Amino acid sequence: MEVTPFEASVSWEDKRATVHLHGELDFATAPVLAQVLREVLEQGAQHLLLDFHEVTFFDSEGLKVLLQAYRHLREREGTITVQGCSRFVARTFEILGLEAQFGICEPSDER
Repeated sequence: MEVTPFEASVSWEDKRATVHLHGELDFATAPVLAQVLREVLEQGAQHLLLDFHEVTFFDSEGLKVLLQAYRHLREREGTITVQGCSRFVARTFEILGLEAQFGICEPSDER
């Protein structure tokens, strides 16, 4: 089984940062996302859009990183939205009662 390497890239529009994620977001790769989000927040992002279209796996370590970013943004009255997630990821947020906090967009039909 081939492992998809994890990558995160950022694009900006005013104080809104879109973080495009690619690959598996798990125990091994969550620190990479944590560093990217830390830098984005230090640069003054007020709103975060996390693009999950190319995320192939998501576990509790990835969720932990997202919760840290959510708490930080909540303190400055910012927002965080997840878009393009698979049905599995959307269901994970729903089961944990976090879909409202993360402004979950409709899951992608193809996954």
